[in-house]
Amino acid sequence: MALLIFLIALFAGCGEKAKENAYESILKSLNGMKSYTADAEAELHSNNNTKRFFMKQFYKDGKYRIEIFDNEGKVDKIIMYDEKHSYVYFSKINQVFIEENSNDVPIYSMVTSFRYNLNKAGNIAKSSADIFTIATPIPDGNTYLYKEEMEFSKKGLKPQILKIYGIKGELYAKITYKNFVYNPDIKDKIFNKDYISTISKDMNINQKESIDLKDVYKYSGINPVLPVFMPEGYSLSNINIDKTSANSVYLTYLKGNDIIKIIESIEENNDKKDWAMKQADGFIYYKKGEAYDMYKNGISIKIISNQNISEKEVLKIFKSFK
Repeated sequence: MALLIFLIALFAGCGEKAKENAYESILKSLNGMKSYTADAEAELHSNNNTKRFFMKQFYKDGKYRIEIFDNEGKVDKIIMYDEKHSYVYFSKINQVFIEENSNDVPIYSMVTSFRYNLNKAGNIAKSSADIFTIATPIPDGNTYLYKEEMEFSKKGLKPQILKIYGIKGELYAKITYKNFVYNPDIKDKIFNKDYISTISKDMNINQKESIDLKDVYKYSGINPVLPVFMPEGYSLSNINIDKTSANSVYLTYLKGNDIIKIIESIEENNDKKDWAMKQADGFIYYKKGEAYDMYKNGISIKIISNQNISEKEVLKIFKSFK
């Protein structure tokens, strides 16, 4: 009996320790966040009605940009803060206004707003089977924006859902985040007032130079080969050319926060001293950590991932190049 009590206490202590470590990791990620991007779906509950809209959020070093879309995917308005003023672009009238001290839900939907309230007002943390939840008051809120809870995924500890409650405990807003990325590289021009009416998908917001697939040969001299197979959920997000490395072509495939980068080059690197040579299904390839390399039709093809695809899937990608 004493042994049973000891084991129960031991496992309970381990559970509390794991919860504490998760909470500390979340705080470390939030407070170390210099930039982020995310897609978000918002639900507003008022008078038995529910209003939905969609957002793309960008944050970098105190500046933010929120693009708001209606249910048909059309731009409704764009909110932007450049550390001096807050601007709002209304697409229906094609005009920009200065708006200071906004209490709109889109502002409170920013993960940085939650971070500010958390650090200022404290928290209550709790855990369930699949999520880790942190609740905090909203010091500068009102009767509709009184307190909030953010749910973090236990895998990756990234923001998933934000719930905002009124003073009587009723749910006022629910924000569901998708494709959340901590600390991406974002060009400053997206926070420039001159670009406020241009939606982000029409701008090159990454630090690297991006081009269209049809222009790759013109700039690199390489006709890129694309894989027929790609693990489920991944899509081609960006194409870059590295002019400092024999005009290597970088194909970036994303699935939320997971990434597969394919690097194609006509400059063959014969130095494979630290690489393991392998052979499968009639072709030779090299492996070093999470990087794989092979040669096909005179092109060096390298695949790098963030450990979320298996070697078997990498081989399927290699075999699917035509």
